[in-house]
Amino acid sequence: MTNPRLLFLLFMLLTFLAGNAQITHDTTTKSKSGYLLGQVDIVAQALHHSIKKEVIETDYRNSVVKLLAKSPSVSLIFSGSRNESAISIQGFDLRSIPVFIDGIPVSASYDGYMDLSRINIGLLDKIEISKGFSSILYGPNTIGGTINLVTPKPEHQLEITSNGYVSRGNEYNGNISVGQKYQKFYYQVGYSKSKRDYISLSENFTTSKVQQDLKLDNSWQNNSTFNAKIGFTPNERNEFSIAYYVLDGEKGNPIYLGNDKNIKVRYWQWPEWRKEGIRFIARDEIGHGFSLRTHIYYDKLANTLKSYDDNTYTTQTKASSFTSLYRDENIGGSVQLTKMLFKQHELTFATQFRNENHRENNIGEPIRHFIDNSISTGIEDYFTINSSFSLTGGINFNYRDGAKAEEYNSKTKEISEYPANNDNSINYQIAGIYKVDNLVTTLTLARKSRFATMKDRYSYRMGQAIPNVNLKSEEAYKTEISVNWTPAKALNLQATLFYHLLDNTIQYVNEVEPGIAQMQNTGKSKFFGGDISLTFNPTDYLSIWAVYNYLKRENTTTPELRFTDIPEGKIISGFDISPIKSIHTILNLEYDASSYSTSYGTKNPDFVILDFSLRFQSFFGLGIEAGVNNIFDLNYTRTEGYYERGRDFYLSLSYNFKSKH
Repeated sequence: MTNPRLLFLLFMLLTFLAGNAQITHDTTTKSKSGYLLGQVDIVAQALHHSIKKEVIETDYRNSVVKLLAKSPSVSLIFSGSRNESAISIQGFDLRSIPVFIDGIPVSASYDGYMDLSRINIGLLDKIEISKGFSSILYGPNTIGGTINLVTPKPEHQLEITSNGYVSRGNEYNGNISVGQKYQKFYYQVGYSKSKRDYISLSENFTTSKVQQDLKLDNSWQNNSTFNAKIGFTPNERNEFSIAYYVLDGEKGNPIYLGNDKNIKVRYWQWPEWRKEGIRFIARDEIGHGFSLRTHIYYDKLANTLKSYDDNTYTTQTKASSFTSLYRDENIGGSVQLTKMLFKQHELTFATQFRNENHRENNIGEPIRHFIDNSISTGIEDYFTINSSFSLTGGINFNYRDGAKAEEYNSKTKEISEYPANNDNSINYQIAGIYKVDNLVTTLTLARKSRFATMKDRYSYRMGQAIPNVNLKSEEAYKTEISVNWTPAKALNLQATLFYHLLDNTIQYVNEVEPGIAQMQNTGKSKFFGGDISLTFNPTDYLSIWAVYNYLKRENTTTPELRFTDIPEGKIISGFDISPIKSIHTILNLEYDASSYSTSYGTKNPDFVILDFSLRFQSFFGLGIEAGVNNIFDLNYTRTEGYYERGRDFYLSLSYNFKSKH
């Protein structure tokens, strides 16, 4: 069998040689500020949303998840059974929304998603979100959109950013980032550390035998992040960068405290979760209107899960107890070649390759191996018809080969191989953008898909599910129309309507056998809804904002199967009163309607929470903030049976320094 890594390295070598052809001036005009290598060049900026550095700097206390969840059509998801935080976009979860750091995928191979709570937002420069239209340059599995986390690039001789906060539960979080730009070279180094002993529950929580006080049992966690990159910019047409990152953590998992008798209590802890990787990115403008961007990356993951006998977390003697080891290694890369045609078309050809190796075993059992290879190739065109109207569209072909997957029989002590499986899909999309005066209107039509993950196909989910090797790609025909209107300088209105038809819907189906679930293609479904957001700044002293999301999801083939974790309705609103420029008084409100927590109908009730903060920003870069979250000490859950924080006081400090030269 041909070695996929050898093919990949040969492919990258040819690309590198092509990228170092004769260099002449490129006719395209692009911004030279920021870490362009870390961004994905979506020319149609109206089709994606960016959370900029100035917003991140004033909201660094929140996790990436909570900041994303303030955006239209985005909802926060908390997976209580794994103590993980995620988001959904227009009803799609993170298995359908790949996460990137500087354009490089970082989702875990086996699970197919990333626990976003492990990423410290204080080390980011920008967050790019794609929703209805997600560029083919991102590759496969973008049925629900994309999230690209862009790290900083120094633009001054010296830049220092640091911030931190403390809150209840003996929690602290701090980070520091240092960068320098010297002639044609630059570097950026960042480190963060967070620690929490416990979550403080609401005074309204009713204690029980398994949760005897208001310190949520086993809710501790400890995370750190380190990233570094160096770059070389020989001229305005070329840039090269090498970066390294480490995400390191450990955590407990609070037990289920709800009333659903079908859910088994787990006594779980993760004493090890370490993901690290290295990446090389190059941008070459190679003349005659051509530009080339090359990505090469390698990453690995070490993940240990311990299941204990009881809430003492000391013994592992029961049949339900175990120590599970995950070890992943991934290598991949991409090439994007862009050409300007007739000053009207910007045409981009892109191809990607990814080799994913997953190994797992429980202590005392042999190691099982899983290998997926995937390729994506496509073309995208941005066509400027006139100053008001433009079109962009693309098509790509995605292929996934389940090259190896092994199964262990604990009774016979033998390893066997699952049947070989592969999948492919063709995705295409087109979007029209119309701009007139202060109004931008976009219409998007797309066919998107996502491959079933390794976990979807092979996992027994700790004896609570059975595998399904023959899962097919989930497919969606997506329609979206949106408007962005600024009728006055102080007022901005945005609204979106979407309607998505899904085929081969992949759902977690509970109780396929007594106490047993399975991932299945459950037939056809429809997602429809929309959002409307308003920002109003009537004076220099007052800012008001509000976002309303509506989402209806229905499996039309099997209506009794419920989609889980995402409320039908959600409101985010607030105001910022600033009597003087350096002082801000901020009030935030969040309302989430009820949602289903299981496919058979267990419901999570609706809730309203209110947060308050007072912020002071000095002229020499020092910021001080104090506040209280969940002012009314609401006893609430986002997933039924897994309780959130009660009233939470915090204090934070920040400092930003940039040299003038």
